[in-house]
Order: sequence, then C-alpha cells, then structure tokens
Amino acid sequence: MNQLDALKQFTTVVADTGDFKQLGAFQPQDATTNPSLILKAVQKPEYAPLIAQVKAAHPGAPMDELIDRLVVRFGQEIVGIIPGRVSMEVDARLSFDRAANVQRAKRIIAMAQAAGIKPRWRRGNSTALLRGKAPNQRKSAGKLSRRISPWRRLPESTRSVF
Repeated sequence: MNQLDALKQFTTVVADTGDFKQLGAFQPQDATTNPSLILKAVQKPEYAPLIAQVKAAHPGAPMDELIDRLVVRFGQEIVGIIPGRVSMEVDARLSFDRAANVQRAKRIIAMAQAAGIKPRWRRGNSTALLRGKAPNQRKSAGKLSRRISPWRRLPESTRSVF
C-alpha cells in the first residue's frame, strides 16, 4: 500500500488542479479548480482544443467571461472523471469585493447549470449570499474574509491564453 492509499483510509482526497488528465492517476474523491490553476493547465498543448472550443462558441466575449467559461468547461471534464464534487472558484482578484464576488459566482453557477452541472449547496455564509439570504453575522466572519487572499492580480500572461 502506498502513502496515498493509506491516506485515503482516513480522509477524503481532494485534487486541487486544473490538469484533469492527471486525475485518473490519483483517483481523488473531489476536485477544486480556479482561474490560476486553469491558466497553468492551458499552457500545456493538450488543452489547446478546449481553449479553441470556448473561443469559437463565444466570439467577442470579454476576457473575464471567457475565463469563467473555460473554468466551467474544465469542470465539465473533471465531473466526468471523479465521483464527488468539483469546486469551481471565483477569480481571486474579486476576494475583497463582496458584491462582485457574489455576482461572478452566480454567473459561474448559471454557466455550470447550462453545461449540465448541478450545484450542490453547502452550509455557510457564501451559500446564504448566493441564495439571496442574509449571512450568519458572526464576529469571526469578518476576520476570516480579510485573510482570504494575499494576492489580488493574476499574471498578465492570462491574456495571452486567448
């Protein structure tokens, strides 16, 4: 038994990647992906057809929309590989703008639903906001939201992908 198999006996393995072609080797239960992980993956030539597919399906779409659609397209691929959940994350540059973050999350959810991916809701403030309810106002929530992301910009190379 290798270390990964031993770990799987005690916890749920979650892959944090945009490179869905590697998921088969590790067989995680769940996966997380975000724009920066997708950027890393799309620099590999085997993902060029997905980029071309997204661009062809949405000509003239703004860059942020193309990136969200690419995240959803990767999510579609990942859903077909793993048995559990795929977490598609919002662009980290929006982490300090609550309204823009919620708006972008709703857009990604709508895109995912249109692509046949059903959302599975978790408990928490984020879910409450996305469903239009008032979040639980705990004292610790403010402290946590200020620590979400130490960086606010993706590299300029994001533009070169499209």
